[in-house]
Amino acid sequence: MQLIARKWGIVAGLSGFIAIVMGALGAHAVADAHLAAQVETASLYQLIHALAMLWLSGQYGKYLPAARWLFLIGTVLSAERSI
Repeated sequence: MQLIARKWGIVAGLSGFIAIVMGALGAHAVADAHLAAQVETASLYQLIHALAMLWLSGQYGKYLPAARWLFLIGTVLSAERSI
């Protein structure tokens, strides 16, 4: 079980890293104000999902594996929609 928690912790960390990088790029590299606001909102949502996945990585229960996958799928679908 420790290996699974560690892998999900890594996934959550990578997701948080991507959210921070995209937020910084959106704040400094996007000239359009509307697009910059969209990037900021998307990076905030991804960061919240990353924190939730990080918390879930250390928890154990019957439905928690499904919750982890659903958070990851939601992050990917949200990122795809933002592009």
